[in-house]
Formats: sequence, C-alpha cells, structure tokens
Amino acid sequence: MLDQIVPILIGFLSMVLVVGGIVLLLIKNLKPTSSSEKNKDIKTKKEEESRWSWLTHTKLLIVYGLAIFNLVVWAMIPWFWDILAYKWYTWLIFNIGFWTILYFLTVKVKDKDGKETESDHPTAKRLAKIITAMLILGLATITWKYFQEKGWPFGSSNEATITPGFSPQLGGTQAGSVSYTLAVLDGCETGTGAPGSGRHFLEDGITPVRNPQDAPWGTGAVGKWQIHIGDPDVSEELKLLEAEMKLDGSLGPDESLDVERSEAHNRAAAEYLYKKYGTAPWTASVACWGSLVTSTGTLIVTLEAPVGEWSNYFSFPNNHRYDFGRVSPEKEEKYRAEFTTQDGKVILGEFPSEEFLRVPKAIKMRVQSLEKEPVIIKITLTPKS
Repeated sequence: MLDQIVPILIGFLSMVLVVGGIVLLLIKNLKPTSSSEKNKDIKTKKEEESRWSWLTHTKLLIVYGLAIFNLVVWAMIPWFWDILAYKWYTWLIFNIGFWTILYFLTVKVKDKDGKETESDHPTAKRLAKIITAMLILGLATITWKYFQEKGWPFGSSNEATITPGFSPQLGGTQAGSVSYTLAVLDGCETGTGAPGSGRHFLEDGITPVRNPQDAPWGTGAVGKWQIHIGDPDVSEELKLLEAEMKLDGSLGPDESLDVERSEAHNRAAAEYLYKKYGTAPWTASVACWGSLVTSTGTLIVTLEAPVGEWSNYFSFPNNHRYDFGRVSPEKEEKYRAEFTTQDGKVILGEFPSEEFLRVPKAIKMRVQSLEKEPVIIKITLTPKS
C-alpha cells in the first residue's frame, strides 16, 4: 500500500513546495510600495526585509531545489523516478542524503568573531564526500536491482529478433518448434526475456543459476531451463531420461545425467519434459512466454498473496483466457485483487464475494491476503480458440 501512496504524495508535496515558494517570492518582490512606505527609515525597512529573509535561507533554498529536481525526474525521466521510488524509503534516504551533501558544501569556516569566511569547512566537506560516495553506491545497487527485475529500458543489442512463425536464428522453422520454444523458455527463466538470452552459470562459469540461489546442490530449480530437481516427480522423470540416454548411447554406462553441472544435460532434460508435458513445467514464467509460445492445453499458475502488502504483478498472456480462485476454496480465505485494464483503469475486488466482478480486458493483476497468513491463488489459463 505504501508503494502506491508514497509516489503520489511525493509528487504532490514537491509541487506544493515549488508553487508555494514561487508565490511567496512574488508576494515579497511584487508587494506595492505606497508613498508613506517610501518615507520609512532604514531601520524599518530592514525590519520589513527580515520578515522575508527566511525565504532565501540556504536550507530552504536546497529544499526548493530538491523539489524541482524531483518534479523534473517524475515528469521527464520516468524510469529514473521508478528507481528513486523503488521503495518509499529509498526515495526518502536519497533526498535526505542529497540535501545533507548540498548543505555541507555551503558550510564555511568562521573567524574569531564568529563571521563566515570564504574557506570551506574541512570536516563538512569531507563528510559531504563520504555521503556522496555512499549515495552513489546505494543508487547503483538499487538501479542494478531494479533492472534485474524490470529489464533494461533502452533495449539490448544482443536481443534476438523474433519474426512470428519463423525464427532461423534460434534453430527453429516455426514458432511451434522445440528449438524455438526452448529458446523462449530459457530467455524467460534465466535471461532478459529475449529468446535465447538464458544462462546456465553465474559469472564465475562454475556455479549454476539456481532458485533459490543459496539452496544446496541437488535442490531447487537449476540451470538454464530451471529444471526443478527438488520436485520428486521431476526427479523420477530425470531417472527415466537417464535410462533412455544410456540406451541410445547419449550417456556412457558409468555416466550420470547432471542437469546442474552440464548445460547440455539441462537442455536434454528441458527437451524431454517439454515433449512429454508441453510448457506445463514452466508455468511460473508464463507471463513472459505466454504470448510467444502456443500452448496446447490449460495452464495452472499459483500466485501467493502476501500479508500487508501487494504481490508482484502477474501479466495475463494475450492468447489465453483466465480464471482464478483459491487453491483451497473450502478454507474461505479472504484476499484482495487489483486488476489493471488496457486503458489503465484499476479495478479492486475482495474475495470470496457473492457479487460477480466484471473486469474487461485486464492485462495484469496482483493480490493481497486479508488473513493473518498468505493466501495461495490459483490462476487457470486456457488457450483462446
């Protein structure tokens, strides 16, 4: 909830600060001067000016500058605004840090009479440099984390060009081919979303990509195609595949199928599972590949509704109809769902509900538990005929 409200409040407060500051400055500078006021002595004029001196105080001027900076970023650089407001506290920390840096840079050394000199205060200047370095590091970390989740906003030179129905650069002859489908799946599972962009190992070239990454060997979803070796059913399928590969000579008599250390074995497992079960083993990333791969049957996706906050958005594939409900309907667990339509309209609903909620042309949804524990939501995707 905070992630929704705070950006709106930020923009509103920034606008109020800027407009308010401009109005006060106009009142000060455009105030009409009568003939009697012209005859005021110097002392009275100084007293008059002192009433407005706070408008030009260094601390307030920095606040005005930050407000304008935030408005410009919000209005003209939306991707950078998304990074600053990645979480409400990241925006707050950035602005407090930025304000502190600018203020420290204005601090001057005072002489024995307590008057400011032209020399910068060495301690304040040193602190400003330290905070600047920390702020840059923090901003770089949040930027990296943001792009990891959302993708690079300017595109990428290594993205494969996909022509509907034909993809020679991916080794396929049509959109329904195994090679094309596997390329789409690896891009969605461990890549940037572009077909063929998946990776099997981390940067060290030794550690396989795993979900969760800190899980021990032999567990979790692993490799370029995220083969879920932690699932007993998948483990049984891999044993069958290993036996088949030994029979046809793909594996030696003393060799084992290793989807963790071998990208080739990971691909063999992905191809085996796809030919046997279609895209069902990869429903977790259906929002990414749903519009690129033709699915032959109904897909079931589960979405966890967290307590006190919204889940990540789930985007509906264009070529599927959807239905949703709780995994355990007998528990009567309550949750809230938010739908976003093609025209940007947001529709909220609480479930279970006796009233029918119509959501035309929804493109994505997210959920929130109204219980003391998370609620698991089941989304059923059916291919459009």
